[in-house]
Amino acid sequence: MATETRVPVDDQVGSTDWAATSGEDWECVDEGVDTPNDSDYIYSVTEADSEILIIDGTTGIVDADTVTDVSIRVRAAKLTDANIDRLGVTLWVDGTGLTQVVTTMTDTITDYTINHTSWNSDWTASEIAALKVGLESIQAGMPAAFEIRVYEVEVVVTYTPAPTYDPAVMDWRSSGESGLVYPKTKILSF
Repeated sequence: MATETRVPVDDQVGSTDWAATSGEDWECVDEGVDTPNDSDYIYSVTEADSEILIIDGTTGIVDADTVTDVSIRVRAAKLTDANIDRLGVTLWVDGTGLTQVVTTMTDTITDYTINHTSWNSDWTASEIAALKVGLESIQAGMPAAFEIRVYEVEVVVTYTPAPTYDPAVMDWRSSGESGLVYPKTKILSF
C-alpha cells in the first residue's frame, strides 16, 4: 500500500461563500493537518455557506494502480457554546459531488478524518488528479450566533501500486508472427 496526501491549490470560481482571514481562501487551509498553521483559516457565520477547494492535481498514481481509500482530513472548530454546529464535507470527482458527510463540531480545534464508502472506488489517475473538496456550514438549531472555522484541508489517497516489470528478473520475447509476448523460460541448474 502507498498513500498520497494532497492539499488545496485554488478555489473553484463562484464557490467561495466562506471568508478568509487573509489572502485567498485556499491559501488559509493548504498547510496540511500534520503541519498546521492555526493563525490563518476560513470561516462561516451563515448557514449553508459553501466552498469548493481544488486539490493539487500532481499525482504519481497511474491507471494501473488500484485506489482503495480516499479520505478527507479537516482541522476545524466551532465557536459557540451549544453543540449544534456541523460541517458538511463532500468529495468532488469528475465534476460530481459524492455523498456528503456531516460532522458535528467541537469548540476546540480538532483533526477530523472523514470518509464514506461511496468515495472508495478504483478511480482513474485523471479522476484522482481532478479531486475537489466541498465544505458547507450547517446550523442545526437556532443559536444567537455561530461560527465554524476550518484551519486545514487535505485529501489522503491510499492505493496499491501496480506490479512493475523488472527486466533483471523477467526476460520477455516475442512469439514471432502471432505477435504474442510471453516470458522466456529460464532453466535453473542444480
